[in-house]
Amino acid sequence: NKRMFLDIHAYRNTYEDFIANVNVVTPLLGSIDDISGVLALASGNSSVYQLATNAAGTVNSLGIGVSFEYALTQGFRFNGYYNFATYDIVDANPELIPGFNTPEHRFGLGLMNSNVFKGVGFSLRFHWSDSYEWNSAFGNGTVDTYNTVNAQVSYKIPNSKVVLKLGGNNILGAEYRTSYGTPNVGSIYYLSFVFDELNDF
Repeated sequence: NKRMFLDIHAYRNTYEDFIANVNVVTPLLGSIDDISGVLALASGNSSVYQLATNAAGTVNSLGIGVSFEYALTQGFRFNGYYNFATYDIVDANPELIPGFNTPEHRFGLGLMNSNVFKGVGFSLRFHWSDSYEWNSAFGNGTVDTYNTVNAQVSYKIPNSKVVLKLGGNNILGAEYRTSYGTPNVGSIYYLSFVFDELNDF
């Protein structure tokens, strides 16, 4: 009926000699050539760092994505997406740190209309992300599940190419983070003035 746009994609990658990291522990006192180094490790006089190495086995990654947009009546549009991503390591070093750092499940939904009444429009979007383990040289930890709601209202000035937009990201205010060790993300509110000679909005 010419109202629905649907995109589906999938991928599978297979890696040989995949480059990842391993933790290396070195004593701060003594020598690794004799018992002094072992005693230093046992007493906690040690330092941990990471080195890049190649996986001994095969690393596979798999992903599926679906997105859509549906044109409703009177200029309303409804859209959404879903992404799945995962990986596995076959016969590899169990101490290997792959640094995949991607949530297994993510999805989002949106509803919008650029002209609900006399040039006034709106956009409302919801995003959700699954929790996942973050691994890097900086640190390892869990990135918790989070969701955000973004909203925007707009007004097209009559007989012009100008649109005023007032909106906010994460308007519910629940702080979240997308990687381990970074600052939390809060809410952002904005007022924008958009001019585009090439489009009629």
